[in-house]
Amino acid sequence: MHNPDIIVAGAGIGGLALALCLAQQGFDILVLEKSRAPAEAGAGIQIGPNAFHILNQLGLKQELHKSAQFPDRIGIYDADSGATLAQSPLNPLIERRHQAPYAVIHRAELHKILHDRAQDCEHINIKHSSSLSKFVDDGHNVIVQTQDRENFTARILIGADGLWSTVRDLVIGDGPPRYTGQVAWRAVVRKDQVEKRFAAPETGLWLGERAHLVHYPVSNGQLLNIVAVTAASDPPRGWSSPGQADNLLVCFENWHPSVSTLLEQVSEWRTWALYDRDPAPEWGVGRITLLGDAAHPMLPFLAQGGAMAIEDAWILTAFVKDHLDEPRSSLRAYEHLRIKRTARVSLAARENATMFHLSGYKRLLRNMALKASLTSPGLLLRKYDWLYGYKALEERLPVSDQAPF
Repeated sequence: MHNPDIIVAGAGIGGLALALCLAQQGFDILVLEKSRAPAEAGAGIQIGPNAFHILNQLGLKQELHKSAQFPDRIGIYDADSGATLAQSPLNPLIERRHQAPYAVIHRAELHKILHDRAQDCEHINIKHSSSLSKFVDDGHNVIVQTQDRENFTARILIGADGLWSTVRDLVIGDGPPRYTGQVAWRAVVRKDQVEKRFAAPETGLWLGERAHLVHYPVSNGQLLNIVAVTAASDPPRGWSSPGQADNLLVCFENWHPSVSTLLEQVSEWRTWALYDRDPAPEWGVGRITLLGDAAHPMLPFLAQGGAMAIEDAWILTAFVKDHLDEPRSSLRAYEHLRIKRTARVSLAARENATMFHLSGYKRLLRNMALKASLTSPGLLLRKYDWLYGYKALEERLPVSDQAPF
């Protein structure tokens, strides 16, 4: 490939979604990825209607329907008694409400779908074992150098390189993210090994003191994805560190016996520390901007980290598609629009982090409020119309004639 139009740092879900969106507009894209081979750590990921709309537009509907699951409902349960606190229908109600389904899928399967489509695209070049180290914006182009001292030139650089973004560090320089004091444990277990209540086609959420548990089916319904969040003073290293089952089981020993039985079925746990940042007032400068976790890390308590990166990809493409030669105003307009929405989602995830882990009388009040919703099916779903009902495809995109640089 000759010099690309745009360089994307990072071939995760956000970076690949961006490359596909940009390629639809005829841009030539170079994706620099530090890993040696296509890989996406983790277990499951949830795709709300707000992100599913965009994946449909990328022509991925058929592949998604082969691999994803579409839960019938969300169930919320008390950790001590196992009692149902709330239920909300999902599919097909949410599709009728927002014109797209709510899906759950193994993260590696979604990543493979995106990566395979990108590899098949003549406009996209993915270069593995290629980690960005520095760059220069000369006012006309961005010159990027990798750690292997390869140089590439493009009109725009997008940092989609995750929580520990090199691009963010060089552009914003606001220091490392903040450890929240919480660790997520993830695993998958065969569905034929679990109790009937866990084999249901639902997204289940169990609420306890200083801990919670989420489960839903993945891998064509053959596996159950499990995520447990607990308090921890010392963060594990990396995105996918081995976890000692005994340490986790201690945190859940006073929970309902069915939960303990479920956790004991797991043969391997992986852990990652939960980090957070306050919403930033800016994401870029000149011909450089950020996307996904590099721009706005999301705690997993609203299951919207991947969805926000996919929304970013569509909106960013819409802003720059007619402004490649002089993109600076468009990039700042993209940031202005996305900062507002992603900040709202990020703060809502923080609120859930508090709500999920309440204790004492606050926990009792929360449980009473959730139980009251049982008399009104769909109430919990309506609470998030602002989130799931958002359609990036219909977003109005004003671009100022004045370039704020």
